[in-house]
Amino acid sequence: MRIVFMFFVGAILALFVGFGIHTFYPPPEPPDTALIELKANPTDAEVQQASEAREAYDTAYQAYSRRVSIVSMGGAVILLALSLGLERKNKVMANGILLGGLFTLVYGVARGFVSRDTTTLFITLTIALALVMFLGFRRFRRPQGDDPAPAGPTNQDPLVRG
Repeated sequence: MRIVFMFFVGAILALFVGFGIHTFYPPPEPPDTALIELKANPTDAEVQQASEAREAYDTAYQAYSRRVSIVSMGGAVILLALSLGLERKNKVMANGILLGGLFTLVYGVARGFVSRDTTTLFITLTIALALVMFLGFRRFRRPQGDDPAPAGPTNQDPLVRG
């Protein structure tokens, strides 16, 4: 039940960040080119106008996606930091928030792909890689003095005793 709860918290947090961004920073409106595209014989000027409108929208949407990628990465960093702060108080909630941060990170990277801005995408992926590596090190490191079990047979092994 704890695992289900962790995934549920993670998914809800990622959706919260995504829909929060969409609510308070809505995407650009697509151009209304349907009438021109449905016309049997549009004029060259109408086709040109529709093409320019679509191109302007694509440029605006790519810029929007770049900004959303940056903002969602900020949200992911906040969630990941919060999960580290709660790690000792409530492990299940901390893991759920960690998953929410990772899902939000994936969302930010996906929006970076949509932006088609390779520089921003590279920076976003660098931050994502650094965060995931840091979290992996922080969460899964062995406490001091915990040596792993020796590799190989021991005297306790029935095959070695004989």
